[in-house]
Amino acid sequence: MENQIFQDLKGLHLSGMAECWQSLQETRKHQEIALQDGLVMLIQAEHDQRAANKTARLIKNAVTPLVTPAKTALNIVIINV
Repeated sequence: MENQIFQDLKGLHLSGMAECWQSLQETRKHQEIALQDGLVMLIQAEHDQRAANKTARLIKNAVTPLVTPAKTALNIVIINV
C-alpha cells in the first residue's frame, strides 16, 4: 500500500510529495504525524520542489541566449572582412 502511494504520486507528477512520502516511510514518522500535519508537509515539499525546478529552468534559459548572439556576431564580423 505504501509503495502504491509513492508510485501514484510519481504517476501524477508530484515528485516532491513522493520524495517526502518516501522519507517519512523510511523514518517511520508517517505513523506518528497527524493527517493535517502530514498533508502540510507533503504540499510544502511539492511546492519547494517546483520552485527549485523553476529556478533551475530560468537560470538555464537565461544563460543560453547570452552565448548564441555572441557567436552570431562573431560570424558576421568574419564574413564582412
